[in-house]
Amino acid sequence: MSGLCGIVQWDDSPTDANALGRMTDAASWRCGDAEPVVHKSIGLASSHPARFTGSQSESRLLLAADVRLDNRDELARLLGAELDRLAGERTDARLILAAYLKWGTQCASYLLGDFAFALYDTERHSLFAARDAMGMRPLYYMAESKRMLFASEIKQVLAACGNPPSIFEPAILAHLRGHFANLEWTCYSGILQLLPGHVLVAGPNGTQVTRYWEIDPQRRIVHSTRDDYAQDFLDRFRTAVRARMPPDSTPGVLLSGGMDSGSVASVAGALAARGEAKRIRAYCWAFDRVPECDERSVSNRLVSHYDLPVTHVPTDESWPLAEYPLFGPDRDEPFVGVYQAIIERALQTARDDSVDVMLGGDRGDLMVGSWVLNYLPLLRWNRLTELWAEVRSHRRWTDESLPVVLASQVVSPAATALARRIRRPRRKAPASSDPPWIRVDAVRRWAGAFDEPDSLNPYTHDYGRQKRYEAVFEPLHMRGVVWSNRTYARYGIQFADPWSDRRIAEFVLAAPQHVISPPGAENKMILREAMRDIMPEEVLARARKVSPYPFYRRALEEWSVDTVNDLLENSHAASRGYIDATELARHYEGIRRGEREHPCFWWALAVEMWLRQWGT
Repeated sequence: MSGLCGIVQWDDSPTDANALGRMTDAASWRCGDAEPVVHKSIGLASSHPARFTGSQSESRLLLAADVRLDNRDELARLLGAELDRLAGERTDARLILAAYLKWGTQCASYLLGDFAFALYDTERHSLFAARDAMGMRPLYYMAESKRMLFASEIKQVLAACGNPPSIFEPAILAHLRGHFANLEWTCYSGILQLLPGHVLVAGPNGTQVTRYWEIDPQRRIVHSTRDDYAQDFLDRFRTAVRARMPPDSTPGVLLSGGMDSGSVASVAGALAARGEAKRIRAYCWAFDRVPECDERSVSNRLVSHYDLPVTHVPTDESWPLAEYPLFGPDRDEPFVGVYQAIIERALQTARDDSVDVMLGGDRGDLMVGSWVLNYLPLLRWNRLTELWAEVRSHRRWTDESLPVVLASQVVSPAATALARRIRRPRRKAPASSDPPWIRVDAVRRWAGAFDEPDSLNPYTHDYGRQKRYEAVFEPLHMRGVVWSNRTYARYGIQFADPWSDRRIAEFVLAAPQHVISPPGAENKMILREAMRDIMPEEVLARARKVSPYPFYRRALEEWSVDTVNDLLENSHAASRGYIDATELARHYEGIRRGEREHPCFWWALAVEMWLRQWGT
């Protein structure tokens, strides 16, 4: 159970307890067992509630939180007297209350962990809400003239609406186009998502959203040896894994044969071997029908080394769309994973094993995946001092001579770029990046809405870190994190990704990019160096990313043909004027002939499924 919901009446009228009850019922797995708190014009329910009573013996502060704090000891030292004012156990929720008493609306910047919370201040008649920097816990809100609704899931907000809001068409078109940058958007008019790393302050006179956290672009981590970088990374990674395995939890891990989840399982296994954590349970996908997708030859060696309980989740009957409409999109949004059925099968099994927190390697590729180094922008921007420092650091890392590094990383790329510029033909107008089935008139109808939000990337003059930042905070992945959180929550399991720890993001953006994944070296070298004495040697040597895409492709070409054709016929998306159904069907025919699939084809199917079930 992990979530929150609430209602604030700005006109001081009593909170509608029935509406609050509908909110808790709409996502009972979130806070259905929580005792709702109704106090005059505020009503809330939460898996982590807390309150502070003022001098008049009335509730001054009421808090609803979905939270796991990682810097509890540090906060307790800083809060001192404020924490002493709160009776009872020092829970994460009470730490947030004490932080607000000390720092007010600046308190979120002191919190480290995964959280979303909403705090009502009766003296100020204001609502203060915040969401963690990495976007691991969702928070939605709807500002009406006389009240504010907020919740962990959109369906909870919808449950309290007298008149359900209309579909927000730009969001539907954004899904169809594969554009996910507007993270505030939902598929319902008037319902917004609070952005990661942002706070909201609302009152009778309006709502203001501001950013409270950002990566420091000036910060640099400089070590003298490769081992020092690897040890620094390992210390942070071990801390991130340990933080997500509290003593009172029953942890699990979705384990593949790759480095990302394999490193999580290895560190968790090592912690358990030293008595510092519970033994983690592993859940591995078993691809018998499409053996080229199977990774058990690697994962089995890891679970054997650490003697981890393991369950092999069969996938043969859980291909994409196998049981449509089961495992389709949630009411909240069309976003749904290709392998939703397999994930939910694994979560069902884990729930039966009493697992309540599931770890994984979701952001590993983005944090430390392969990288193309490019020092030319530093040369072009005349940032010669920084270029010289990067090149010298690069030389120390690779043990290559300075002339070799300069030749391979600066001179040769510069010559290639110059040659391309000389040979470059006259530029043509760029072709549309939209899938061919998107209706141009639909996009034009909402043209103003599709302006990309202002970039928050702070690395304006650092090409390598620019690109790493874009990967770490990729909008598609940020949407995926919310989807995972929502999916896992329905099974009473907390989604926890050590790779999404803010401290790891700060490391990979402050360290030189050639340290993370050196040119010419094996992919994710920083991770491989860090895991040298933790991951079994034979696993470290064989761990590679194996894509399950052939499984998905077989589903499209053979196993799910009838279901896909049904979704393409009498298309709701076409009848609403979003797509050209004939063009989409033509593309699918090409897929069945073995032609390349457009990256947005799955989103077309997902939106169609969502519109049929929830679009009315």
